[in-house]
Amino acid sequence: MRVLNSMFDWFGFGKSSAARISCFHCGETARESQMLYVPFNGQQQPVCCRGCLTILKTVEKNHLTDAYLAERQASSGK
Repeated sequence: MRVLNSMFDWFGFGKSSAARISCFHCGETARESQMLYVPFNGQQQPVCCRGCLTILKTVEKNHLTDAYLAERQASSGK
């Protein structure tokens, strides 16, 4: 029964109305309990999948954080 309830919660049919948050990288929304967290630019950031997690790790590993954040800011201003 617990597995079935977890499945219902996963697809949004459960009783809980968990808050939805946006992925730091792509903006996709999901319940907070489904998000992964990655340290990026000194803070834990929520990401929706391993792809977004890998992108942020790669950006930081290659010292491209400032350029990435500048591009995000420029994109949000459009």
